Amino acid sequence: MVRFPPSVFWISALLLWLPKWSADVVSAQGAIESKGATLVLKSRPELVDDVSLNLEKPVDVIENQSREGFGYRLVDIQKNIETDEAFFRYAYEFLSVAGVQDDAEIVIEYDPAYETLQVHGVTIHRDGKKLDGTTGGLIREVRPEDEFDSGLLYGHRKLLIIPAGIRPGDVMKYSYSVAGVNPYYQGKFFDEVEMNWETRVLKNRYRLVKAPTKRLISKNRNTKVQPIKRAFGDL
Repeated sequence: MVRFPPSVFWISALLLWLPKWSADVVSAQGAIESKGATLVLKSRPELVDDVSLNLEKPVDVIENQSREGFGYRLVDIQKNIETDEAFFRYAYEFLSVAGVQDDAEIVIEYDPAYETLQVHGVTIHRDGKKLDGTTGGLIREVRPEDEFDSGLLYGHRKLLIIPAGIRPGDVMKYSYSVAGVNPYYQGKFFDEVEMNWETRVLKNRYRLVKAPTKRLISKNRNTKVQPIKRAFGDL
């Protein structure tokens, strides 16, 4: 089972702490829209930046990283602190039957009390063809098991998407966005970017959109990667 963000053996992080000018937080109420086993897909947020990626071309499997049964072609996270939106896009390849059995399940967690989850697409790339990953699969919204185990109900929800007929060699790409922030943080923004993963990641990108008047403080831990700053219109 793939969970987001996945755990890592060593955490190498780029920490971001950015006070927002406004402390007003707008709660976004909402739930997943579904009709039977068909997910109602939504358009992605504005200012999302595309990334060049060839999912049809095979890649070399690194020996000591193929034991997990899958490898990421892309990890793409984009956050806009001006609109309180976060966009996530993943693409990973199934390398074995064990990988299909263990990792062909998409799990997205959110809190409907202040967040709205929108799924933008699930596509299976197979032998040069693109298949709709939401057709014929299993789609369910459930409570996290750890809430029942602990006896504490936090109100979180998990959306489960299990595409039908996944095979070794398939590449699954999907994207979703979450709008809204936790009122507890009173408008302050902070985040971390994982740089050391348990399995192979061919392309890992993190993009933050903010107003130029807002100060960004970053700190590296066990990495020399530095953020690249670019102007984008008024942002």
